[in-house]
Amino acid sequence: MLSRFLATIALFTSALQTGTLLAHPGHGTTDPNTVTHYAIEPLHALPWMAVLISGVILAVSYRVLIGRRNRRCVDATIADRPTATSPE
Repeated sequence: MLSRFLATIALFTSALQTGTLLAHPGHGTTDPNTVTHYAIEPLHALPWMAVLISGVILAVSYRVLIGRRNRRCVDATIADRPTATSPE
């Protein structure tokens, strides 16, 4: 399951980057042969930012989901304990 998920993410990432790889000289305001061009120009930076933001959203969602699941387990365990006032 996880490998299929990672393969899907890799497919979408490569699909997003394909359009930027076919760019022609003359787009943007920086020299196209520098690292700055790929880091600053929106055509190149936006797909990477989208992947980064999606990853952060997925990580936070996963942490929240695991936190809720753990909290339910703890609440259920506490509810199962006998209290000092309950007759047994």
